[in-house]
Amino acid sequence: MRGSNVRQAAGANGLTWGATFDRAIGFAVELGLQPDAFFDTKREAVRPRRNGSRVPLDLLARFLSWAAEASGDDSFGLKLGARFHPSDLGAYGYLLLNSPTLGESMALAQRFAEFQQQGNAFVWKGTSDGFVEVRYDAHGLAEPLRRQDAECTLAIAHAIVQRLSGRPVRPVEIRVQHGGGKRRLRLEDHFGCPALYHDRHNALRYEASILALPIRGADPKLRSILAQYVEQELEGLPPPDDEIGRVRWAIRRSLATGRSGIAVVARQCGIGERSLQRRLAGAGLSYSDLVDAVRQDIYAELTKTGKRSLREAAELLGFSDASAFAKARRRWERGA
Repeated sequence: MRGSNVRQAAGANGLTWGATFDRAIGFAVELGLQPDAFFDTKREAVRPRRNGSRVPLDLLARFLSWAAEASGDDSFGLKLGARFHPSDLGAYGYLLLNSPTLGESMALAQRFAEFQQQGNAFVWKGTSDGFVEVRYDAHGLAEPLRRQDAECTLAIAHAIVQRLSGRPVRPVEIRVQHGGGKRRLRLEDHFGCPALYHDRHNALRYEASILALPIRGADPKLRSILAQYVEQELEGLPPPDDEIGRVRWAIRRSLATGRSGIAVVARQCGIGERSLQRRLAGAGLSYSDLVDAVRQDIYAELTKTGKRSLREAAELLGFSDASAFAKARRRWERGA
């Protein structure tokens, strides 16, 4: 197995759903790779914690690139993405499967992406010339990491569109930011449409008529039940005009990943670090105080859902170790 020379991504602070990483590891094992070699040989690659549903995007991108190089299969990301099914998204996926039309499913998928993935990387939108596009732009990934990550994500989106519709739907075109290299036809073969390289965006373009396609086997009663559950999960997502709320949300979603520093959260919120500091100061807040308040909120919720070890609670709240959490807990309890 060849060693990887992939460089660490700089500034890619988004999060993505953990099911993608789980499947990537499983697929690598099927190909005869040993994922532990990736974690053991790359100091910056920390095995993702299993107590959350999100992992750092740049960690996933590094793993995909490592697996493609170690296996000698430059289509690793494409093949991995093609394996996805809406059910991989849990209750959200089953809600998509039980929506009446593909258009309604895609609207829900966009909302799910905002809830589950940070960094505003995934967008489903209509175009001025009558098409619909899935766009994926993960800003900040080092160039050697972009290809596998982009191709995997677009392949996931296309696999979900096909499985929702139950038909061999094909895009009109696929566009990617990276070059084609020696295997320029592989994207055209996979998606069944022309491929454009060195574009501004990573995108799949479809005829707008696919939005009217019915979802075969959709169950309206099951959809109603699932919708209530999903809405309860999503009700904590602040509206776009609640800037402080969005920052709190980003902190909350980042704590268990160990990446909740101000630079990371500012990037996830789409603003500069200094701008974030100024806006918090204008509201009479500091970033450290906001992190502490979010941790207290989560701790209060944890105390209502059963006992957890100090170590587990410390990880969920993003503390470096159990003793740091214990010290903060004593302070919170004194102030209660």
